[in-house]
Amino acid sequence: MKNTKFIIIGNQKGGVGKSTMTSVMANFIANNTSLKVLVFDCDDLQETLYKKRHREMEFLKENNLRLKNEAYQIVKVNSNEFKNVVSKYEGDYDFIFIDVPGNLKQTGVIECYLAADYIFMPTDITEQDMDSTISFYNEVDKKIIPIRRQEKLVTVIYAFLNKINKVTRTYKEFDSYKDQLPFNFLNTHIGYSSVTFGDKFSTISDYSFMKGKENLLDNLCIEIMEVVGVKVSIENI
Repeated sequence: MKNTKFIIIGNQKGGVGKSTMTSVMANFIANNTSLKVLVFDCDDLQETLYKKRHREMEFLKENNLRLKNEAYQIVKVNSNEFKNVVSKYEGDYDFIFIDVPGNLKQTGVIECYLAADYIFMPTDITEQDMDSTISFYNEVDKKIIPIRRQEKLVTVIYAFLNKINKVTRTYKEFDSYKDQLPFNFLNTHIGYSSVTFGDKFSTISDYSFMKGKENLLDNLCIEIMEVVGVKVSIENI
């Protein structure tokens, strides 16, 4: 039986790349390691990943195409049912990602976060996004962390900048106050790309068409893997 690690890429702010980056990470693990990865789509209203996977598999079938590597599994689960379903999969996978809505007032969503060993918060550096991320972190710190501590469980939390432009004044201002925030940031920052965050979002692609220094997707995935205790060499990608 595997020691399954649960990961949520989450934030209460919409449009920051929660589902996209969940898919990027799951694709990265599936295509560059021998580790088993599963994604629970618990976003009850949007079901972004589940619906996208369905459309992509239908396209492959209609065009008689095959994947080079086996796609990671996506399981659609209502957040209120997550607690009852997760035990059927825990132990069979090295990593389980949980894609959830940002509303921590839903009982089911809270149950999902209570399972998370790692929380990575994508955020932009606008004042609105940063305020929302701080508010979200405070809610997690109040509602999730104490309960997990009682069960002697550790929760590791990082933020990472997503869809940003480093040459702007806003970024320079952020760089001057980031150390005062109540959470740490990953070193890798992702610049905005209409390819990554637009119509090329995929649940089956390894994003090889995005290789290069401009997007840093591999670097982000490698850094996240290091945080969760897995060393991945960039030479093998």
